[in-house]
Amino acid sequence: MALAALAACGVRPSAPDLAERLAEDPPGAVAADLAALGFVAVAPRPGSGPFPANAPCIEKARGNAMFGIGVVRFCAGPGGAFVYGLQTHSGEPWQTYWPQRGPAGDLR
Repeated sequence: MALAALAACGVRPSAPDLAERLAEDPPGAVAADLAALGFVAVAPRPGSGPFPANAPCIEKARGNAMFGIGVVRFCAGPGGAFVYGLQTHSGEPWQTYWPQRGPAGDLR
C-alpha cells in the first residue's frame, strides 16, 4: 500500500522523462505541452529553489504531507532550457536533470 501511495504522488512527466524529451524536441514545443498538462508559471521567491536568470519557469507539484511532495520545474530562455526536480520526502536538495544531471545550485 505505501509503495502505491508513493508512486501515485509523482508528477507526470517526471523530471528524468522531461529531460529525455528535451533531447529530441525544442523547448517551445515542450513548454506548450506542459502548460496543457497543468504546469503553471512560477516566480522566484526566497527559499524556492533554482531559477536561472532570464528564463521564465513553469512547474507542477503533486503529493501530500504523509508521503511527500514531488515538484518538476521547467525553465526556458535565451540561455537554454533547464529541468529541475525536488522530492521532499527524499531529504535531497533540488536536482538538475537538464542540461546536465546533478545537484542544483541557487542560480538567482
